Amino acid sequence: MLEADEILMFTAAQEGLTEYVNDGMRQRFADMVATFNKNGEIPAARLPQALDDFRTLVKHRLMIERDFALYPEIAKEEIVQPIFVIGNPRTGTTILQCLLAEDEQNQMLRYWQSHYPSPPPGIAPETVEGRIQRTTELVRGLVDLMPQMLPCHPYLDQGGMAELEDEDLFTLDFQSTFPFHFSHVPILPVGAVPRDPVAAFRFHKRMLQYFQWKNPKKRWVCKGTSHQFLLSALWEVYPDALCIWPHRAPAEFLASTMEMIDVLYGPITGVEHRPHAHAFINEIQAGYDRPEFH
Repeated sequence: MLEADEILMFTAAQEGLTEYVNDGMRQRFADMVATFNKNGEIPAARLPQALDDFRTLVKHRLMIERDFALYPEIAKEEIVQPIFVIGNPRTGTTILQCLLAEDEQNQMLRYWQSHYPSPPPGIAPETVEGRIQRTTELVRGLVDLMPQMLPCHPYLDQGGMAELEDEDLFTLDFQSTFPFHFSHVPILPVGAVPRDPVAAFRFHKRMLQYFQWKNPKKRWVCKGTSHQFLLSALWEVYPDALCIWPHRAPAEFLASTMEMIDVLYGPITGVEHRPHAHAFINEIQAGYDRPEFH
């Protein structure tokens, strides 16, 4: 059984960041760890690596909180009319995001920004190349672990510069369980919808401000494959956002998604995930049953 508060406070003390822990953070981390505990117990042989995944996530979250305390002016950054590519997975969302980001007036989040976010790149540009290289090594390790992932998601060939999904960013605030943060946790739960969508998007906006601060101002192009179910929360935080929703025949994207889940989670958990197709379809149906669609 994982002990959330023990992991959080041990990491905070080890990194000298205890003062940046708050009650909301403790509760979100406890809720996130609880989802892992419900899925089983980590084998003793894999516990050290699994704990390292959790501690790394906590360290980065606390470093971000420290940076906001040190540089309160970050919160004054204006995020103007961001673009959000929304829609179900395997419907062309990634290629659309990447194509939109090719416009020199646009920018998108990159993989290194979630996995080595601190310090804000605007005050330490000389550190960015090293962070990209370290993240590229991390991506190579993931591809080695999941050899079929690259053919399914070829954008990973960009390493640390690969596009970043918003659910990955939500995980930094313990609002989601994006798998690339937990590649050594064999009881990884499937699911990426945040518990508190408004809070998740508020954190997301803070991070756009964080990465934009002291850098050239460009329009952000973001992407989330659960955002179509969270539109009221998205527009509460980003009232001027532009959402673009690509579509694909349900039978095609559902089959492709189940294959992707197996490719992604199978090597981590050792479990066949395609039998969970009905549960996945039920989750999508629940999303479309939300009031936004009626």
